[in-house]
Amino acid sequence: MAADGADLLTPNTSLENLNIGASVIENEKEHFSSWREFLLVCSIPSFLSVIGLIFMPESPRYLLENRKETQAMEVYQHIFKMNHRGDPTARYTLTEMELPKKSLPPGFHSAASTTGILDTIFDGIDGFWASVLGLFAIQYRKTTQVLMIIWLTSAFGYYGLSLWFPEYMKLLKSEEFYRNQTTIKSKNYLGQQFTGDITNTRYVNCQFMESEFKALILNHVLFDNCSFINVDFKDIHSSKTFFRNSFIQNSHFTDTDFYDFRFQNTNKVNTTNVALMVGCQLDFDFNIQLEEVFHEHLFGQLALIPGTIVSLFLLDKFGRVHVLAGSLFLSSVTAFFIWFLSTKVSVIIFEVIFNFIFIAGWNAVDIATVEYYPAHLRTTGYGLLSAVCRTGAIFGSISFASFIGSSRAVPMLATAAVLLAGAIASLKMTETRDILLCSSIPPLTSAPLQLTIFVQ
Repeated sequence: MAADGADLLTPNTSLENLNIGASVIENEKEHFSSWREFLLVCSIPSFLSVIGLIFMPESPRYLLENRKETQAMEVYQHIFKMNHRGDPTARYTLTEMELPKKSLPPGFHSAASTTGILDTIFDGIDGFWASVLGLFAIQYRKTTQVLMIIWLTSAFGYYGLSLWFPEYMKLLKSEEFYRNQTTIKSKNYLGQQFTGDITNTRYVNCQFMESEFKALILNHVLFDNCSFINVDFKDIHSSKTFFRNSFIQNSHFTDTDFYDFRFQNTNKVNTTNVALMVGCQLDFDFNIQLEEVFHEHLFGQLALIPGTIVSLFLLDKFGRVHVLAGSLFLSSVTAFFIWFLSTKVSVIIFEVIFNFIFIAGWNAVDIATVEYYPAHLRTTGYGLLSAVCRTGAIFGSISFASFIGSSRAVPMLATAAVLLAGAIASLKMTETRDILLCSSIPPLTSAPLQLTIFVQ
C-alpha cells in the first residue's frame, strides 16, 4: 500500500515520460515537495489507530487489579455480546469476578496503591527496571539472549538487503546508461546554436566558437578538455554536467545553474555570470525514474502477502522453532544466488523469492517472543527485542550501503552468515505451540497471577 501510495502521489518520471529531465524542470516544485504529501498519507494509519484506541475497552485484568469489578464485568459482557451477535438466545451468566491476592515481583505495584502523580511515575520507573532485570533473571536469561541474537541477525539481513535491492538496481541502470554514452572527439563548432536538450554525451578536445547554448537542458554532459570562445549560455538547466580541464574566454552566462562545482580545473578568462539561478544547489539527477522504483519494489512487497498466509499454516502444523529455523536456513541458502544477479529482472525475482521465504521466520519469532514471557514481562520483553531489531536494522542499512558498487560476494556472504547464525540460535529455543501463555515458560515468581471467576 505504501508503494502504491508513493506511485500515485509522487510525480510520474518514468523513462518514457522523462523527456530527458524536461518533466522535472517543468514541475520542479512538485518534484521536490511531493514527499510531504506522501508522508502525510503514510501517517493516516497512525492517526486512525489513535482514534481506534479511544473506542477500545480497557483490559478487564487491569480493571480488576484496580478494584473496578463493575467496569470489568461490562467489558466481558460487551465481548460476549459481540461474539454472539447472531444468537438472540445467548445470555451472559457470569455476575461476579475477583482476583485472588497475589505476590507481584519486586518493583511491581498495583496502580491503586499509589497516592499521587509522583508516586505513579516512580512506581512506573521501578516497574520498568524490574521488568528489564527480570528478562535477564536466571529463568529467562537464556531465552532473552537467544531471542536477541535471532532478532538482531534477522533485522540485519532483511533490512540490509531491503536497502541493497533498490540501490543495486539503480547501479545496474546507471551502468547501462553510461554504456550508451555518446562520445564526440576533436570536433570544432563555429556559429552553432544548441537548443532543446543534450543527454549522456561526452565532448573531448572540442572547440566551440561564436556559438550559443540557449533554452537548453544538459543531462549527464561532460566537456573534457574543451575550449569555449565568444560563447553565450542562456536559460540553461543542467544535471550531472561538468566542465573539466577546459578553457572559457569572452563568454557570458545568463540564467543558468552553472555553480562553481560544475567547473573542475577549468580556466575562465573575461567571462560574466548574470542572474545565476537561485535555490537548491544540489546536483539533482534528472534520470531518477520514480515510477519504476516503486513498481519494482512493489513485487517484493507483494510476495510478503502469500508468504504470510503460508506461514500461518506452517506455524500451526510444524511449530514455531521448526518454521523459524527452516525459514532462516533457507533464506541463508537463497542469499548465495545474489552472485548471479546481473540484470534488473533477476534482482526482482530474487527479491520476491527471498521475501516469500524469510517472512515465515519473521512471523515465527514475532509470535514466539510473545509466548515465551509471562504477562508481567511480555510487553517489556517485546519492547526490548524490538529495540534490538531496530539496532540490527540500522547496522544492516549502514553496512549494506557500503556494499553498493563492491563485489556481489560481499552482500552475499554477509547475508548468508548472519541468517545462518540466526537459524542456529533458533535451535536453542523451546517449542511453544499448543502451550498456554500463562504456563509456557516458568514464571518469575512462584505464584503466577490467576483469574478466578465465580459463576452464579
